[in-house]
Amino acid sequence: MKDIKKIELKVGIVSFFATILLILGIILGRGYKVSVSTQTIKLRFPNSGGLQVGSPVVVNGVKRGTVSTIENNDGTVLVTATIDNVDDFRKDVKARITILEVTGGKKVEISPGSSQEPFDITKEIPGETAADFSNIVSDLGIILLDAKETLKRLDTTLTSTNKLLSDKNFIANTKEAMENANQSLLITRQILELNQANINQTLKSLKDITSQLVKDYARYEPKINRLVDKLDSLSTQTSIILQNGKTTIKSLDTTLSEINQILFEIKNGENLANKLLYDRKLAQRIDSTITNISNFINTIQKYGVNVNLRLGTRP
Repeated sequence: MKDIKKIELKVGIVSFFATILLILGIILGRGYKVSVSTQTIKLRFPNSGGLQVGSPVVVNGVKRGTVSTIENNDGTVLVTATIDNVDDFRKDVKARITILEVTGGKKVEISPGSSQEPFDITKEIPGETAADFSNIVSDLGIILLDAKETLKRLDTTLTSTNKLLSDKNFIANTKEAMENANQSLLITRQILELNQANINQTLKSLKDITSQLVKDYARYEPKINRLVDKLDSLSTQTSIILQNGKTTIKSLDTTLSEINQILFEIKNGENLANKLLYDRKLAQRIDSTITNISNFINTIQKYGVNVNLRLGTRP
């Protein structure tokens, strides 16, 4: 009886440890990690790329956590993961969904970054999805379709080229065009050979003219500079004269306006100048007065002045 109990105890102990090992194996196989303190981070990807809840999260190849949730959000995929430590994460941290080497599943590969500023855990980590085998096959299919279309067009082009080359008229015209071009080149070469001396002389003359122009410019450069300076000074003086002329014209305009105002007041106002110029009666009176004064002066000059002067009191 005691032996049976011992055997049952041993079987129980073995079963207990086997259960513990099974649980640990499941945890490790599913990517779960037990840690004393974990932190939650958010990652945003253009698509999930086959990522699943429980997929491992690795930092520089070292497993540090697991994926907790995956959900569609604003046209992208928002992934929440638990990780044991983010102290080495920097502001430019990035994430990438890649393929697991052994099982063929997916994992989140995080690059901590190299910025001097630390990572804010309340911010989302931007991520990208690496192309997997299915994407590569899909892209390859598209490339093959494009290649097929290109080959079809190339075949059409080759067929048209063969038809063109088999046309005797086209070949004859091509030969004739090549012969004409060859003849033109020969004529051009002969012309160049016959006029080689003249061409060389012309080039030499151009070179001499250029050299002479350079020398003349160097000789007359100071005079040209002085002339330019004088022209600049003359331009400045002319500008000043024009400015003064504008001021003078403005003053004349003001003076003419004042004269016109005076003439208007003389013509239309009640003043002496208006009466002298436009009052006929006053003019006649003045003329009569001047005539009388003239007669009086003539009389004095002719007869003199008889003055009866008495000094003292009247009798």
